[in-house]
Amino acid sequence: MTGAARHPALCAVLFAAAVAGASTAQESAPAAESRAVDWRRLLDRANSDNPYFSAGATKVLEARGLEAWPALDSFVRRRSIYALSAPVTTWLGKLDHPPARALLRRAARDPEFPWRPYAVRALAEAPREDDRALFRDLLEDPLPAAREAAAEGLGRCPATASDDETAALRARLADSSFDVRAAAADALFKRGDRSALPVMVDALDLVRRFFDLDFGEIARRRAWALVAPIAGEGVPYDPGAPPEHRAFAMTILRRRLALDASPDGAASRPAAWAPDVDRVVFGLEVRSCRRGDAFLRLTAEGDLVTGQYDLKAGRIPPALLATLREEIERARAVPERPLYGRPGCDFERYYLPDEDGLRRLTVGPEGRPAGLTRLAALLTEALRETQGDVAAEAHLRRTAPFAGVDDYGAEGESDDPDGG
Repeated sequence: MTGAARHPALCAVLFAAAVAGASTAQESAPAAESRAVDWRRLLDRANSDNPYFSAGATKVLEARGLEAWPALDSFVRRRSIYALSAPVTTWLGKLDHPPARALLRRAARDPEFPWRPYAVRALAEAPREDDRALFRDLLEDPLPAAREAAAEGLGRCPATASDDETAALRARLADSSFDVRAAAADALFKRGDRSALPVMVDALDLVRRFFDLDFGEIARRRAWALVAPIAGEGVPYDPGAPPEHRAFAMTILRRRLALDASPDGAASRPAAWAPDVDRVVFGLEVRSCRRGDAFLRLTAEGDLVTGQYDLKAGRIPPALLATLREEIERARAVPERPLYGRPGCDFERYYLPDEDGLRRLTVGPEGRPAGLTRLAALLTEALRETQGDVAAEAHLRRTAPFAGVDDYGAEGESDDPDGG
């Protein structure tokens, strides 16, 4: 909840920062080993919502290794699998212990487990032969981060794959997420299959910017890391250079690889990415471990554009657009704070650009302020008008955890049809 701007990567930054400061929140691993461990307290801290407690306590678990498994097993029996934290889920993959891997497989298949991509990635770090079927199934998972981790796992499995499995990886070269495409390409390259090469070369021209998040450069860097060893030396390509500077290198690259003249050329490419969006006047970024991430943009012309890489656009009806614009202006009066609601990896972030710069309002679970309540509802309605009921209901489920008291009716019931 892969690409660097993907949801698990953002969580990883938080956990890395927590580890760096963990010495103030948790004793060091060597110190803990010098005396008996209060396992119940340690597991409660390792699975705390506070990332500093969780990171510090998980380091102690790592130092104890398999000795900590009985306490973890007891914790799950006492609190359920849903109480596990992301660091502990990751740690489970480091245990060479069949019951720990069985727990991860259970978590990876459970749509309500909050850290499913972490569970899949923990298994994928050192996959076993009996993980192969799980990875194959998860290539079709609704969460892009889970599909990406599954492709990475297949890439690390022994190269005795069936044609069926190779075909499944090739199908992911047309995935709506670039990160999944890149993971599938890497898995295919490791098997000596170069069918992904045209897709990765095309990605070297990808442009995707969501305000100050340059997803295009992130994708280009990842694609170049895969293409460069095949291209060889002497190609002056720089993923961070502007398009006009990259054009010459792309010409050299395409000639050297002769993609259009090869069996792996144009015929194997999926449809090209749509052009990037410009004249954006408002945006919403949503991160959700259970439901996946979402990105919405409103253009000056009144188009609602969704997607991170695979963009879809629809024109908002004039009356609704006028109301939405009014509500966006009202949202500018909401005071800026570091965070509304509870901290964590899941959040929604409103982007409000103006002539003075870019304002961001970040909302954690149960934290949406009253000044954003109507705007959130209007965005759902705009999605319904431009992309249909399915897209609107999916957005409503994804954003339901952030609802504040003003999002609920007088009877105390949420607008979310699934009850949050």
